[in-house]
Amino acid sequence: SDVCSSDLGLVGGWLLAAWDLFLDPQMVGEGYWIWETPTPALPGIPGIPAVNFAGWLVTGIVMMLLLSLLPRRTASDAVPLTMLWWTYLSSILASVAFFGRPWVGLWGAVGMGIVLLPWAAQRRKAGRR
Repeated sequence: SDVCSSDLGLVGGWLLAAWDLFLDPQMVGEGYWIWETPTPALPGIPGIPAVNFAGWLVTGIVMMLLLSLLPRRTASDAVPLTMLWWTYLSSILASVAFFGRPWVGLWGAVGMGIVLLPWAAQRRKAGRR
């Protein structure tokens, strides 16, 4: 399907920022960095200022808008979509089961799920026609 650049930028940027809801808590938890001013933070994700996630949203949108300007060729989306779903599901599992951070899993699941779940439902419905 023909996706306009602004849609690609917004959706791709949102997904990148939502992925950071999983990643940054892991990095802070492992001591890779410490925020000097970690508040205000998202509930259940202490130690990381909410502005960090807003910054990733802006960065992700700009990056995806710039990438959308590159020439494209038609190719199967099976591998990228498989990797996206793997990232989503494994990040939820890891946050909850391995890192003991259920709030991180919830925030990330909702953040990425806002895009992925309606898209999957729409795609499934279209396949039934």
